[in-house]
Amino acid sequence: MSGVAKKNEEAGRRVFTIEWHVDYWNDLGYRDPFSHRDYSRRQRAYARATGQSGVFTPHVMVNTETQRPVSSSFLQRSIDQALDAGAKASVTLRGQDDTLHYETSGGGSGGELHLVLVEDGLTSGPIPRGENAGETLHHHATARWLKTVPAGTGDVTVEIPEGVRRSHARFLGLLQDAKTMKLYAVTSIDAEF
Repeated sequence: MSGVAKKNEEAGRRVFTIEWHVDYWNDLGYRDPFSHRDYSRRQRAYARATGQSGVFTPHVMVNTETQRPVSSSFLQRSIDQALDAGAKASVTLRGQDDTLHYETSGGGSGGELHLVLVEDGLTSGPIPRGENAGETLHHHATARWLKTVPAGTGDVTVEIPEGVRRSHARFLGLLQDAKTMKLYAVTSIDAEF
């Protein structure tokens, strides 16, 4: 997935990726250092909202539509279709000190805004066991912090986790329907403000 994301970013296309490291594998002998229970809850909420019988990894979605198979060409076609459709709403983010100011427009009455801090250039491993045993994994746009607020206008104090390199990070604002998880709009700003 990171290759597809990088290709689109280099082409100047507004494609936003997030690696949500879930915590439900942590009891199998390797604790993912970037996992969080909130990311597992989010994946389960997607499964309920989209009528899936369970969760799985890797779980790749384009505009809240689950993508299977997860080949690069299939994923790129899905991204192209989503970009052709365009956004039906907007999100604006501005940062100052440790505060994010947000404004949303459109998206219906059941909207909520997910503010996500993502960091690039992370690694984990070597992995001691399992399908990735012996590997060092490289991560792109890894979720490091999540805060959900009602759609509209407001300010949020940002809680930067220890060890996050702001020079390698950015904030994303995802405007979604709270029940269906339909994605209306996404934006990003650098975390260095």
